[in-house]
Amino acid sequence: TLLHQQRCSFATKIMAWSSSDPLHVLQQECQARGLCNELGQRLPEADWRIAIAMASDGRVPNIRTVTIERISSDGIDFCLKRGTAAAAALQHQQPVSFLHSQGKFLAGQSAEQWRGEGACVPLELDQVLDQIPPFTVTSMVGSTRMVKERRQETGNDNDNIDNPTTVVSTDRAAVGSSKSHMREVMQTVRQELEQGQVSRQELEDCIHPFRLQPERVECMIASPDNHVMWDRWEWLHQNYDNNSTG
Repeated sequence: TLLHQQRCSFATKIMAWSSSDPLHVLQQECQARGLCNELGQRLPEADWRIAIAMASDGRVPNIRTVTIERISSDGIDFCLKRGTAAAAALQHQQPVSFLHSQGKFLAGQSAEQWRGEGACVPLELDQVLDQIPPFTVTSMVGSTRMVKERRQETGNDNDNIDNPTTVVSTDRAAVGSSKSHMREVMQTVRQELEQGQVSRQELEDCIHPFRLQPERVECMIASPDNHVMWDRWEWLHQNYDNNSTG
């Protein structure tokens, strides 16, 4: 029957994963969903994201949702705004965990959760610049300009670079003025980018590329076409320390 064929096909795909590179499997799954091309590069307009959580010395973990620029056997490439607390933590290869969800639990489809642990290494901007969407570049450059403006106005070098729109005031007019100025700055940056007027040095100062290199990857996958509610597959790096995750 068709249902039996679907179940057999699903099981065959799962079994083939066991001897494969998990990042290559993830790349193929994302390619099939129209998120990336055959080289693992994000397709234009694709909303391709991953959540990354960092330990914080006993405090609440710092979690960020970032756009995936590329997946390859070498790792998962993404960017953060340079100078943020998250970028500083990753710069020192602080351990991270990650989660990527995709698909739907519907007949003929499957829902997947990809998660694991690892560390990030910094990349050169040239390695990812052509993959970063213009709106991301605009946001990072614009918000960095706003932080520099505020530091010049206040003389305070400790202003919050993670949130340049923060206004320490209860005055609604001040809040509205800040948001209005933010729109102006972002529009100016967008126009400068389109005209090639943003210098390479400014891009370097604003964008911090990273590559997530997992030590452990697991996938939870389920489909109504399969007898089992959830199938779980796990891949461990040969040097993975099982005690490092608690």
